[in-house]
Amino acid sequence: MFNNKHIIGVLFLCFVIVVGNFSATVQAQPSSTGGKLLTNESIISLVKTGLSDTAIISLIQKSPTQFDLSPESLVRLKGAGVSNSVIEAMIGSQSLPANSEKASLIPTAYGFYVVDEGQLRELKPSPVITKIGLQPGGPRSRLAGSAMDGFAGEPPFSIASQAPIFIVYQQNVNPNDFHLANLVYVSTKQAGQFNYFGTNPMFFRNLYGVNESDIIRIDLWRPKAQIPLRIEPVEGKTGMFRLIPNSPLKPDKYTLYLKDAIHLDGTIFISETDRQSSAFYFKVE
Repeated sequence: MFNNKHIIGVLFLCFVIVVGNFSATVQAQPSSTGGKLLTNESIISLVKTGLSDTAIISLIQKSPTQFDLSPESLVRLKGAGVSNSVIEAMIGSQSLPANSEKASLIPTAYGFYVVDEGQLRELKPSPVITKIGLQPGGPRSRLAGSAMDGFAGEPPFSIASQAPIFIVYQQNVNPNDFHLANLVYVSTKQAGQFNYFGTNPMFFRNLYGVNESDIIRIDLWRPKAQIPLRIEPVEGKTGMFRLIPNSPLKPDKYTLYLKDAIHLDGTIFISETDRQSSAFYFKVE
């Protein structure tokens, strides 16, 4: 026969065992934000549960990620109800993988850089070629004329990631002055397309030494359309900020440039014959 003391002792022992097992189980479970890898499927599941965009974005920023950001996958994400703000956070996370790695992705010297598939690479500017189309006094004149500009030849720099992050580390530079654009090849233009001042056809040849219909060789890659950039200052780094494309970059040729360094296709401007300018010229594989 068990007395009351025996019964109480047995019950206490069972309680200790149960609590101990429960504690071990809790400790063995992975942290919800500390280590579980987030994928496209994870994000779709979170969206379907009704979790807010703010909560999902916060989770993306705190967790290791391995997203597929190919155009086909982005279409699938949109079809599953994932918002643009969440997709943008997914894109941004690809080049800022883990807190332990972020320090190596911060430049220590002034310059221009790109984070490409987890590697920090320095960008070097390429010369912008200015093509004078019409000059008062004719092609041999040294006077300023109407012009187009662009890049000659193939890009000297290739980027593997479709979600690169550009880093600018310069003093006294306005980040809003930077633009990103894909490029289009322009082979020729008619002389009349350089008619910046709208010169009367009657006086055209006398003024410029060519006819309106004469063909002028261009052979330059010109900016086609600007791509929106999100600007993020780097905490604790004066003069350093990130430029993040709002959408993945498809395989193509691109330029990152300060305003007026190069002009969008279709733009005619007045230029000196010895104009010098530069911008970043690269391609996404």
